[in-house]
Amino acid sequence: MNTEKYFNSIREKTEKAYDIAEEARSQSKDPEDRVDIPVAEDLAEKASSLVIAAQFPELEDQGVAERIRELEDEYGKNDERVSFSIAREIAEGEFHEFDDLERACEAGVRVGVSYMTGGITTAPLEGIGDVKIRENNDGTEYLAMYYSGPIRSAGGTASAMSVLLADYVRIGVGLDRFKPSDTVVSRYAAEVDDYYTRVTAKQYYPEREETSMIAENVPVEVTGSPTEQLEVSNYKDLDRIDTNQIRGGMCLVYLDGLPLKAPKIKKRIEKWGKDFGLEHWEWVKDYLGLQKEIHSSGSDEDNEDEEEKEESKYTPSDKYLGSLTAGRPIFAHPGRKGGFRLRYGHSRTNGLAAVSMHPATLEISQRFIAIGTQLKTEYPMKGTVATPCDDVHPPAVKLKNGDVVKVESREEARELEQDVEEILFLGDMLVTYGEFVENGKKLLPSPYVPEWWEKDLEKALEEQKVKLGRDFSERTPTPEEAFKISDKLGINLHPNWTYHWKDTSPDKFKALYRSISEGDIHGEKAKSALEDLLVQHEKEGDEIKVRKQDLKALKLLLKPEKDNEDIIEEVESSSEIVEAVEEISGVEMGDPAPHYLGARMGRPEKAERRTLNGKPQLLFPCGKEEGGRMRNLTASYNQTMHGEKGLVKEQIIHNYCPECGEESHYYFCRNCGASTEPLYICSDCGKKFKEETDVCGSCGSDWVNRYDRTDIDVRSMMDDALENLGMNKPPELLKSFRGMTSKTKVVEPIEKGLLRKKHDLYVNKDGTVRYDATDIPMSHFKPREIGVSVERLRELGYKEDENGEPLENDDQVIELKPQDIIIPDGENTLAASDYMLRVAQFIDELLEDFYGLEPYYDAEKKEDLVGELVIGLAPHTSGGTVGRIIGFTEAKGIYAHPYWHAAKRRNCLPGDAEVKLSDGRSKTLKDIFDEAEAGSSADSSGTIEKGIDLDVKSIEDKRVTDSKAVKAIKTPAQEFKIEFTTAGGRKHEVFPDHRVKTDSGVRKARAVEEGDNLLTPLEMDVETENVEQINVLDKLDSENLMIRNFEETVNEAIDYLGGLKAASEAIGINKKTLSNYKYRDSIPSEVFAKLADETDISYPEEAEIAAKRDKVSLPASITVDENLMKLLGYYVAEGHIRKSEKKGEEFYQVAFAYGEEELKDEIVECIKNIFDKEPSIEENTITLSSRLAYDFFKGLEIGDNAHNKRVPDLVKQLPEEKVSYFLSAYFAGDGSVEKGRLHVQATSVSRELLEDIDFLLKRFGIYARYKTEERKAGGVLVDKYGTEHYEGRTFTSHKLSIRSEHAVNFGTEIGFSLERKQKALQSAYSKVRSSREECSGEIVKEEIVKREIVQAEERFMYDIEVEETHNFITQNNLVTNNCDGDEDAILLMMDGLLNFSRKYLPDMTGARTMDAPLILSTVLNPDEVDDEAWAVETVDDYPRSFYEETKKYKEPWNLETDIEIGEDIVHSDEPYSHDYTTPTSDVDDGPNQSEYVTLDEMSEKTDNQLKLGERIRAVDENAVADLLLDKHFIPDIKGNLRSFSSQKMRCVDCNEKFRRVPMTNQTIAPTGKTTAQCPECGGKVLLTISEGTIKKYLEPSKRIIDNYEVSPYIRQQILILNKTIQSLFGKSDRQTGLKQFAN
Repeated sequence: MNTEKYFNSIREKTEKAYDIAEEARSQSKDPEDRVDIPVAEDLAEKASSLVIAAQFPELEDQGVAERIRELEDEYGKNDERVSFSIAREIAEGEFHEFDDLERACEAGVRVGVSYMTGGITTAPLEGIGDVKIRENNDGTEYLAMYYSGPIRSAGGTASAMSVLLADYVRIGVGLDRFKPSDTVVSRYAAEVDDYYTRVTAKQYYPEREETSMIAENVPVEVTGSPTEQLEVSNYKDLDRIDTNQIRGGMCLVYLDGLPLKAPKIKKRIEKWGKDFGLEHWEWVKDYLGLQKEIHSSGSDEDNEDEEEKEESKYTPSDKYLGSLTAGRPIFAHPGRKGGFRLRYGHSRTNGLAAVSMHPATLEISQRFIAIGTQLKTEYPMKGTVATPCDDVHPPAVKLKNGDVVKVESREEARELEQDVEEILFLGDMLVTYGEFVENGKKLLPSPYVPEWWEKDLEKALEEQKVKLGRDFSERTPTPEEAFKISDKLGINLHPNWTYHWKDTSPDKFKALYRSISEGDIHGEKAKSALEDLLVQHEKEGDEIKVRKQDLKALKLLLKPEKDNEDIIEEVESSSEIVEAVEEISGVEMGDPAPHYLGARMGRPEKAERRTLNGKPQLLFPCGKEEGGRMRNLTASYNQTMHGEKGLVKEQIIHNYCPECGEESHYYFCRNCGASTEPLYICSDCGKKFKEETDVCGSCGSDWVNRYDRTDIDVRSMMDDALENLGMNKPPELLKSFRGMTSKTKVVEPIEKGLLRKKHDLYVNKDGTVRYDATDIPMSHFKPREIGVSVERLRELGYKEDENGEPLENDDQVIELKPQDIIIPDGENTLAASDYMLRVAQFIDELLEDFYGLEPYYDAEKKEDLVGELVIGLAPHTSGGTVGRIIGFTEAKGIYAHPYWHAAKRRNCLPGDAEVKLSDGRSKTLKDIFDEAEAGSSADSSGTIEKGIDLDVKSIEDKRVTDSKAVKAIKTPAQEFKIEFTTAGGRKHEVFPDHRVKTDSGVRKARAVEEGDNLLTPLEMDVETENVEQINVLDKLDSENLMIRNFEETVNEAIDYLGGLKAASEAIGINKKTLSNYKYRDSIPSEVFAKLADETDISYPEEAEIAAKRDKVSLPASITVDENLMKLLGYYVAEGHIRKSEKKGEEFYQVAFAYGEEELKDEIVECIKNIFDKEPSIEENTITLSSRLAYDFFKGLEIGDNAHNKRVPDLVKQLPEEKVSYFLSAYFAGDGSVEKGRLHVQATSVSRELLEDIDFLLKRFGIYARYKTEERKAGGVLVDKYGTEHYEGRTFTSHKLSIRSEHAVNFGTEIGFSLERKQKALQSAYSKVRSSREECSGEIVKEEIVKREIVQAEERFMYDIEVEETHNFITQNNLVTNNCDGDEDAILLMMDGLLNFSRKYLPDMTGARTMDAPLILSTVLNPDEVDDEAWAVETVDDYPRSFYEETKKYKEPWNLETDIEIGEDIVHSDEPYSHDYTTPTSDVDDGPNQSEYVTLDEMSEKTDNQLKLGERIRAVDENAVADLLLDKHFIPDIKGNLRSFSSQKMRCVDCNEKFRRVPMTNQTIAPTGKTTAQCPECGGKVLLTISEGTIKKYLEPSKRIIDNYEVSPYIRQQILILNKTIQSLFGKSDRQTGLKQFAN
């Protein structure tokens, strides 16, 4: 690939576009008079200038570059010997005599490493922190390399070779070798191990013995500065090592570099090591031997323990099934016969989380799998997208007439679709080796496939020096040929004639053998065996006709002419069938299917235009009221709210014209056209200033801004814009924003919005128009696949095909250039081709009619877009990459080189944000991350990912569900956060680019505005654990604790051990001491524990725990009953603990405040029942003085004062009955009933406590609101300490409010434990009314009433990745999305250059940087992309040894076979070249839209989902039905039932909401849909949830339990729900309106 010419053409076209855009922007019609997207400097500079310019100016113009070119002539370009030679020559002073040898060595090393990494990475500048000369203990000098984190950018090979390079420099300048002591060597081993296990897991995990061997032999010191807060676990305070903290850079060299790349080092040493004096590196051979010895799984001949063998293999997992979504099928259960067969290979469109399968498989799935459809897979990756490849095994089906057919094409699949009875086999799933590398998964054995057979054949022919005489590269050998080859050469039988013998049963096998022996295949068992073997055949009556070639193969395998009955009869298992067939036939067979993989459908494919909330077309304020609910600027133009027509009161930027003095909201004067200058306005007094000032010169205010809330004359501005564009009147609907969110409230010229409206385009917040689509990788294409002529492709630089042949026809395969893309052009959605054509026409009109320039695109049809440049934006990045459109696809996705898709970053939440777990507990994101064992680097910005397995609460389809969190993420924090406050008082604090879940979809936080709705569950269940007893010792500090009332138990233990003497010796104490303990019936807890360890005794029921100088003793276990729950509830409301350890004044106390006698009596009764102790009672205070009681409450982690109290985890996990006792007591203390209102509230200074209480209330379906206020002290505190004590002081208090019907629910389900409060609540029941909250299923919508930007103090932000739902429940019980990746977005380059301005972006750090093209890279640098793309292999076939090694279940990094991947070529001459192993006839040969999207009704989707499950052999349709009901239908029906009575009605015209149905023209349709006329505007008022909504899943559910074998529990739930709905709505005719009662 001639990349230089290609990149130059992109640069030239980019420069031309910039020239035109600069001319347009110079007219001052935009916020800047220049293009606001600068071109980024290219990192790919010459190696010499990169380092010399930065650090060594003395080497400038000294001939270094010229000498490099000479060395390239000698050794070849990019040869590492060039690096070594130039490095040593610089260090030796060939170009400059350095005053300091240390600086000379540093210069040589850095320039050498720069060349080695292609001069395009920061590794030589930042990856090497320093190069120093240090002293060994014997006084000799050596060279030390200080590595830092950015050495990662060099790649593993370069980081390893940099050590050799440094050693070569060391030798050249006469330094000795590094001589580490044994302790230093041990420090290396410990530190590398610590880094892997405690910081981040890497690709390879060396044993300490390996690291020690490297440290002993490397002749230079590999060290570095500390990068982690963590200290090493051992070998600290060493003189030789400057820090006790972990040195990340050093560890990277010892993990990614030297051990992994040792085979490459060995090759270099063998090839040219002697010439360079590096023979002493031959120790690497010994190291590789050690490595092999440690990590070898052993040969087949090893007498390995059978259990260990089994552990090393793969066990099928059903984790990918997760929470099943209605309408999205399961294609295969884990490990089930007939599922997807794993096949290794790289097609033109797989890798980088994409797999390929036969086109007929996509079609036979009833098109639920389309190109780009996301799949959840069992192994090796969790999520992937599907692409077609017809060179893999197709699916096999059984037809209704009994025939078995391998479906070879989509056309055949469509023809057979109605005749298919069962899908016997789904075919191959082609997965790249790189997916196993990227996901760190061990390789599964490869099936024996034709490409493996060809390697066996090639090896046998070469070894035996035989010529075959026939070429089987283009055809499959006949059975006779295959058997002859196998017999003569001793290789496995060709896989075409190796059937799936182990998938059938002995009975079927025997029946088949006998049928073939009899010469007539017949009988059900014989036919069933053929189906299991996937042998194609036809059934005509009772006769079974096997295809000629297959019948020949079967006869050759089973030799029916011979009597093999004895062998056949001995077969007792499926595995013995294979042995029997091999024994009979005399040939060996490879395993055709060692493993079957499961998969199910994830999200459907995506290709659609980007729209913001409200679908705006212009960045201009229409006013919160003036523009109406549609945010229509034309409505603002016509309204008269402020007296004059078209006035809008909003904040907007102010400028003035220096020529005519007119003020303007644009950067140009609407009066005379001159450029305007900024105005600065005091927001207090309104004074305007022409010079920038921080303080108002009139009133002294420091609130001076570039904007002001003013009357915007929309009418005159619109009229001017219409006149400029030659338009007569504004469109009926021109959508804009209610108000601007940018720092200076800058706006676009209205002309831009009018032209976008004309072309039906929508604007992003940065002024551009975007299109989003699924990422699909591609390495090669054919002209006919992309709808572009050969002639046009030649014009674009595609002169040759992949084989170097001239490009002449549209069926040649061409390597895709790295920045070329193929965009969606399908009919099933708004195609990118159509949308981008509209954008091009919009840009041309903008250039002509607004800027007065010539059109740029002149595009009339989609073909005119070919060759045009786009800006590609990966999610959450602040830089764009140039792409070039070269063609079109019907698929819903953008095809591009893996590197073009690879840039990814994450934005997250504060570390103290909590995650609600499925068992009711909470954990902070930071704790989840910190507790995870090890992680790996996710990108170059410092993001670390750790694998976790955590069940969390989340929502799906308006219901609360449990989902699996699989990753914890930590990344450097942004400068600001956004805090949202809802109408329900909930607060949600996020970083700007975190994905927030709203009722209208998922959007980044910076795009969420006031008026949007956040979500909180109304009701949710948890995984309860009915704990009956608490082991008290688990909650106490065991020091100085004594166990009493144990005599019989301890005596038994002493006797068991052989008496006092033997027992005392066994536990290591004096015999007399043990005797005293026994005599006093009081033994220290640690002594009892030792006895328990020796004898397995346990605490007797009557045992008590006591402490020295403590009069209170506790039972060894406390019953978790009503008494304990109430006491804990009273404690979190009114209690605290305190202690004093001052000598002579020691005390430990648990105290409760009370304000009335009933509460006092309740608390005292609970204490007596639990502790059997009478507490002391003073005025307003109850005190239990006891160290044990103090420690018990402390151990519960319940908090010791009002500010840090939390509901204990114990309580959160208990069943509802016990939780209700806790809540009733808590509300008795902190709760109250508002006089005259049905309103319960709880007050606390701990917001976190109320959040816990809120979570518990949701378990009862009780909705509560939050409120925060400043208040004065009152109640018990004032009574006790007096008003003077609190004079002038206020307290922040938080309230949790329960209103109306939820208060009634509280009273009946929980209630107050105090009779007075409960009666007060019950007396207000008559005031019940429907709740005002707006519900959808099990979810409550809460409107955002405040949005605030706050400074972030955190250094890091965190998140988790949740499978399936991609959301979780967090702080204040709000739902938030996780940091799930987006699709790529594209925009036409000229659109970005003309219309983008960072001044349009919202005023927060994240919004000003992320997802915005702040810089533009014209050339894609493979070193800068996410290293996920580096794992894609680049080879055109796999060696035979690779297939053999897969049989041993090896990890990729333990393979002896070297498979080249992207990382290996990233710094080569051809870093973009990716070959493929498996050809594809047509990459578009698959459905372009999933059936899931095509089907309109959910009932249709579900019916098809279940029917497909019935068809697929690898699917248990009854299990699918059970999952579907349990995880989707039942929760949805229950949620809608709960929400039915509390819903609001809404007018579809004016958006007015009503608590009750208006009586005007009320009707109830036969469907149950209730409507009425709006009394405000006369529009139609609708219910959100009707009878039809509730019943929509009931009938499908009833059909499912009738047609499938679901669990009795699920069946019973459906029947109960059916009965409930009938009782609610009845069976009689519905009321159709009030008029039927008129007569």
